[in-house]
Amino acid sequence: MENKTQRHFTQSMDNLLDIIAQHLNVEKSAILSDCQKERTIYARHTASYVAYELNYGSLKEIGRHLDRNHASILNGKKRIVQWLTYDKKLRRDINAIMTKALVPDQVSMLKYVLGLVPLERLPDFLEHAKEYALTEPVG
Repeated sequence: MENKTQRHFTQSMDNLLDIIAQHLNVEKSAILSDCQKERTIYARHTASYVAYELNYGSLKEIGRHLDRNHASILNGKKRIVQWLTYDKKLRRDINAIMTKALVPDQVSMLKYVLGLVPLERLPDFLEHAKEYALTEPVG
């Protein structure tokens, strides 16, 4: 039986994989597969790095979701860290993906900015924001 924390983790990882797949133009199923194409590995390593950096879970939990072991997740994370030192496109990709993952619902933020949601209610509002998430960016 899946508890609330596990369900939230699964939803967060699924959302992150959707963001990465869309941003990098890779099928989500390919990221979760054993595909060894450079583009897919890049996306998989990006998922490992971003999930770990955003504290989505332990290496083991992230690995379980990506159908990998914790060592593979650690390896992917380390490769991204190495590549970030010289790859400007990767830095832009990671920045864009993290921004999208941190702001899962642009409508929520817009309502906050417009003053429709009081600051003290924002955390609770954002907690439930995925129910109202848009499929297309605002603006």
